[in-house]
Amino acid sequence: MFRFADKARRFINNAIDRRLHPESFIASDLTTFQIIHQQDLVSLRYYPPLNQPYIQVEDQRIPVEEQLHSVPILLVPPLGVSAWIFDMLQERSLVRYLSARGFKVYLVDWGQPTSVHSGVTLDNYAIEWLPAVLTTLRQHSGVSEVSLLGYCMGGLIALTYASYFKDPHIKNMVTLASPIDFYQAGVLGRALALLGYPLQQLGRATNRSLYRLNPKKFHIRGDKLSGYFRLFNPLGNITGYIDLVLNMADRGYVSRHMTMSRWFNDMLDFPGATMQYMFVNVLGNQLVKKGYINLGDKKAELKNITCPLLAIAGRNDRLATADAAKKLIELVGSADVEFKLMPGGHAGVFAGGKAPENTWKEAADWLIKRSN
Repeated sequence: MFRFADKARRFINNAIDRRLHPESFIASDLTTFQIIHQQDLVSLRYYPPLNQPYIQVEDQRIPVEEQLHSVPILLVPPLGVSAWIFDMLQERSLVRYLSARGFKVYLVDWGQPTSVHSGVTLDNYAIEWLPAVLTTLRQHSGVSEVSLLGYCMGGLIALTYASYFKDPHIKNMVTLASPIDFYQAGVLGRALALLGYPLQQLGRATNRSLYRLNPKKFHIRGDKLSGYFRLFNPLGNITGYIDLVLNMADRGYVSRHMTMSRWFNDMLDFPGATMQYMFVNVLGNQLVKKGYINLGDKKAELKNITCPLLAIAGRNDRLATADAAKKLIELVGSADVEFKLMPGGHAGVFAGGKAPENTWKEAADWLIKRSN
C-alpha cells in the first residue's frame, strides 16, 4: 500500500512539474565546451578531454582513454535541428563517447536561423562557413589533418565541402543516415520520382525557374518542420506518449523521454534559399545521385573525395533508406570505402538506445584505425 501511494505521489508530482516546468526535465547539452569560433549564425565548439576514469553509456562503463589520437574529429549536424543532438543525454552523448575513446572533439553549431535568414544558401554553409570553421579548428588543434562525421544533411554538407575544395587534409569521412539517391528515400523518394520529371517539364514550358521565386517562399519554420517529421511516424508518436504516461512516476524516464522528444518537437527554421536549392537540384534534378553538386559556377564532383570513407545507414530508416545512402560508395574516388547497416531508424541509428553499442562503436573503431 505504501509503495502504491509513493508511486502515485511521484506520478502526480512529475505530471505537474512536466506541465509547469518542462525545462527541468531537459538533460541535453550538459558536456562542458568552449566556443572558439563565431561567424554570422555559425559557431565552433571544442570539448576539452574528460577528467574522469570512465563514463556511463546506457548500461556500459566506457573507460576514458588517456592517450589522445593525433587526428581530431569535427561533428557536422544537419540543418533544422540543434547541435545538442550530439550531446543528447549524459548516458547517450556521442560527444562524450568519442571523447572517452580518445578523440579531440569539435562540433559545428549552425545557429538558429529565422525568416530574416531565408537567403542563406548551401554555398554559405559548405564553401564559406565550414572552411572558416576548419581553419579555426586546425589552428586550435595544431594539426592540419581532421576527420569529418556528418549526420543526415550534415553528411551532405561535409561531402559538398570536400568535393568543392579537394581538401587533401581531410583524413577520414563518416556519414550517418545521409541520403544520396533521394528517389530511393522511402515514400517521399517515390513521390519525388513520380513528380520530378513533370515538374521539370512544366518549368521549361512556362519558362519559370524556381530560382526566380523569392527564397522566402521556400523558408520552413521550425514548428512546421516538426510537424512534417511527426507525420512520418504517427504510430510512434502515440505509443511514445502512452509509454510516457505509464512511466510518469519515474523521473529519469520522463527526463529521457522529454529530452529525446525535444529533438523533433523544437526543430529550427530551414533557410529558404537552401531549401530552394535542395528542391531544384538535389530532389528534382538528382545532381548528387549523378555524382556532383553545382555551387556558383563550379561543379563539385564526389569523385574528388579520395580519403577513407565509411557510410552508415539505419536498417529501418524510412527517410535515408539503405539504398538511398549506399549510392555514395559508388560515386567517391576513395580506395578505402565501406558501407554498414546498423539497427534503428533515422533517429535511432544515430542516438537510439542501441546506437552506442552498434553505430558509435563501429564508427569509432573504424576511425581509430585511421587516426594515428
